[in-house]
Amino acid sequence: MVEVDQVELEAKQSLSHELEAELKGITSEIENVEARWNGSQASIREELQTARSLYSQRSEEFTNAMKRRDAINELEMLKLNSETELNALRDAVRLATETRDEIAMECEKMRSGIHDLEAERETARSEAALMSSSAENFGARGVQTFILQNTVHALQLASQSYLDELSDGCIKLELALDTGDKILRKVSVLSSNGAWVPRPLSSLSGGQWRRCSLALSLGFSDLVARRGRLCSSLLVLDEPLTHLDSSGRDNVGKLLRKIVQRHSSNESNDGMNQTRVGGLSVSTILIILQDLVAEELSESFDCIDEVVKYQGHSKVIVDEARVLMQ
Repeated sequence: MVEVDQVELEAKQSLSHELEAELKGITSEIENVEARWNGSQASIREELQTARSLYSQRSEEFTNAMKRRDAINELEMLKLNSETELNALRDAVRLATETRDEIAMECEKMRSGIHDLEAERETARSEAALMSSSAENFGARGVQTFILQNTVHALQLASQSYLDELSDGCIKLELALDTGDKILRKVSVLSSNGAWVPRPLSSLSGGQWRRCSLALSLGFSDLVARRGRLCSSLLVLDEPLTHLDSSGRDNVGKLLRKIVQRHSSNESNDGMNQTRVGGLSVSTILIILQDLVAEELSESFDCIDEVVKYQGHSKVIVDEARVLMQ
């Protein structure tokens, strides 16, 4: 019995040792499996983390792509709307251009019509002025007015020719008729800058007034000689040098000398049957002057006779010396 128990004990011990060895193998295998599982789990966690990171990146890229797509869609819509508006604007411009061309054509027609109307108006005005002038000229006083206007114009031309001599071309005299056949006188004076300045007659200096007055007198005498055939051989001037300075008096002397010389020239050409041209022509000019003025212009005159008053009596002293010299 003891041997049987011993054998069973040994068998059990042997079995126990085998079970322990097998348990150790199983434990070792379990540990290996756990180690592999832990390694696999760590790898899986890393792959999962990588997958999550990649998912987040792809999600962000997808979101950006969706935003870009939305932006592209918005741009496409904006482009479509812009093209629609552009086409509408092109149609509006085309319509406006056509309207402008039509308006331009209408304006051109209106300009042409206005031009024709202005031409007709000017023609009507000319005809009205001609009819009015004809009515005035051939009316009760028309012929007289026409003759008077022509005479006043001729008087202005004649007077201005003498005034140019007397003022060295610095004074201009204008004569005209108003509706009441009154002669209007206008005077212009040449300024230092070469412009003609209108001056009222009342503002003229004494010398300017005297020049205008003397030019009118000579112009009237010239006109009478030309139009009225009244050619006097004697011209009498009373104090023509009043208010004139030495230059003005010298111009008067030169002008009167030219008038006398013109008469002598005309007489020498009578035999050739030539018409007198160029203004007044007289053989004798009688001038009444004061003593001092006469002495200044003694060289401008052929003879200087003096009137002397003494004790209530007057006598004439004839310049016989100059008469004998001539």
